[in-house]
Amino acid sequence: MWVKENQDKLRIELYKGLKDAVMRGDTTPASAGKRFVLPSSFTRSPRYIIENYQDAMVICRWAGYLDLFITFTCNTRWPEIDLFLSRKPGQKVEDRPDVVARVFKIKLDQLLTDLKHGQHFGKVIVVVYIVEYQKKGLPHAHILLFLHHDDKHPTAAEIDRIISAEIPDLNEEPLVYEAVKQYMVDGPCSSINSSADTDEVKTYLNCRYVSAIEACWRIFEFAIHHRELAVQRFSLHNEDEQPVVFKDTDYLNNAVNKLDIGKSKFTVWMKANALYKEARELTYSKFPTKWVWHQKDKEWKLRKYGRCIGRIYYAHPASGERFYLRMLLNVIKGPRSLEEMRTINNVVYPTFRSTCYALGLLDDDKEWHEALNHASYWASGKQLRELFVTMLIFCENYALCEIEQILIKSGRSLHDFETIPYPNTLLLRQSNNRVLQEELDYDRNSLAAEHIKLLASLNIDQRNIYDEVIDSVSENKGGFYFVYGHGGTGKTYLWKTIICQLRSEGKIVIAIASSSIVALLLPGGRTAHSRFQIPINLTDNSTCGEALIEIPHDLLIQPGVHPFKDIIKAAYPDFDTKFNNSKYLEERAILAPTNEIVEDINGYMIDLINVDEETYLRADSLCKASSNILDQDFMYPIEFLNSLKFPGIPNHKLRLKVGLPIMLLRNLNQSNGLCNGTRLLVT
Repeated sequence: MWVKENQDKLRIELYKGLKDAVMRGDTTPASAGKRFVLPSSFTRSPRYIIENYQDAMVICRWAGYLDLFITFTCNTRWPEIDLFLSRKPGQKVEDRPDVVARVFKIKLDQLLTDLKHGQHFGKVIVVVYIVEYQKKGLPHAHILLFLHHDDKHPTAAEIDRIISAEIPDLNEEPLVYEAVKQYMVDGPCSSINSSADTDEVKTYLNCRYVSAIEACWRIFEFAIHHRELAVQRFSLHNEDEQPVVFKDTDYLNNAVNKLDIGKSKFTVWMKANALYKEARELTYSKFPTKWVWHQKDKEWKLRKYGRCIGRIYYAHPASGERFYLRMLLNVIKGPRSLEEMRTINNVVYPTFRSTCYALGLLDDDKEWHEALNHASYWASGKQLRELFVTMLIFCENYALCEIEQILIKSGRSLHDFETIPYPNTLLLRQSNNRVLQEELDYDRNSLAAEHIKLLASLNIDQRNIYDEVIDSVSENKGGFYFVYGHGGTGKTYLWKTIICQLRSEGKIVIAIASSSIVALLLPGGRTAHSRFQIPINLTDNSTCGEALIEIPHDLLIQPGVHPFKDIIKAAYPDFDTKFNNSKYLEERAILAPTNEIVEDINGYMIDLINVDEETYLRADSLCKASSNILDQDFMYPIEFLNSLKFPGIPNHKLRLKVGLPIMLLRNLNQSNGLCNGTRLLVT
């Protein structure tokens, strides 16, 4: 029914656009439609390069990050080339570019065969390469190898077995050193500039240079961009639009009344969703992984063999609804109509843009409004005020102050823009002493009462240290004290007693620790690098040697068919019934070597919890100030940004269930224990 209705709409829109030409007697579409300048089918055009780049990015999202980057360069002294040239005396390499092109192609194909079937580096699942040419005209290929998941993350020894490179010593081998410095160190690469105001044809003609070998390569129709995984591209069109391709010699009436003109991959996809239950388990871009498009019959049929992934043609953010439709098609599974695609939680939204906002795919204030709305049902007035303050701190409002300073330098102000709030610069200047304000904001009466209880339970050693520290503070003596003791001797208890006493007197106590776990044990505790903004990347510090440690056999879990199941069963017995027991969770942990394995284990354990699930999506965008690349939006589509994973930041898709333990990744409210590393339960 949907396809029938939209076929009628499509015909109406087509006639609206073409009726003037028909009325004038123009039976050919020479003046109708629009022509493309240097389309993606034109080799080496900007659209050609971007299209192949985005195809490669789709493969990267499917197969994971590439594992090996190999450059294969043509050598004119190859014996095959010398043998052929020797048949005619005096014949030089430049005389037979066709021979060079053919030999390079043969050797390139053989190299790929060796890499794939020889498995020198592991099992290769995808190969991508591009052929380029040096200034002298000789070809070389940049090859990307994607390995099987089991062969990823090689050890240092495995990497050394694959490649070993070093700069020659300047004193021992000065000539070799200078040769490497002069000929083997690449400079910066140029960026792609495809500005819409550029005359692409003129630019191409002015910059064109095709060597004899490249000309032969193209005449032989050898691949310039090669990939061994099919990528099916999907075009976009709105409800009342659909591209119609025709020749200059075609009659307009024939173009409009063409058989099955209303059928496209997109419309038939929604029809397949309505007919087949299994089709509704996939998004539009992932549909080719299980289904095959038959162009002759214009139907989607279940895939029986082969591999294929999908990619939706890029839509610029300035293209309006096309951009938001594309964003939805990468997220929503199995819609049977465009109206159903715009329906979220039984609410039909008028536009694709508003639907994206409803799903949280776009960055706006929706998350803050919903947070206040949900909290209003259960939170007290004090809790709501604290939540609101947290929002003010983490809504990035401080950026407005910096923007105001930049505008002032240009003789403008945020006052000139009615829709943008003006920051309270006085309060921002006062917030420079935020640390002191936090320390003076404690409830001194409650701290004094807590101090009395803690003080009464100190043992002799703790009391001696307590008296020494308090006396030093009272007499303004100063000093440095080191307390040593193994776990369980009461060091944290001693710190709490001292902190409560000093803060109850209105004194400033900066409680810091070397790790977030220890900082959580101290009232108002923070890590040193967080409190003092020390620029240290803690992930680079390693405390492990090369030394081998033998683990006793009785401490090992023997691997079975399902390793995740085995380790979870050993570490978390009866997890499906005890997952919401905080004591049960505190006593257990699984350590993993990589973030990828952590994500896999977490996903497996979330599936074990048989309660309703809520999924939240992250809104991603490029920072325009981070690069000077023009039109970088073309290079990094939204779905690529969604696939990126960073330490300390949740992934694009966050799955939550009631009773699920979660960990904070930001310091929200240290005085209430809400800081980086705090563990909570979803209620």
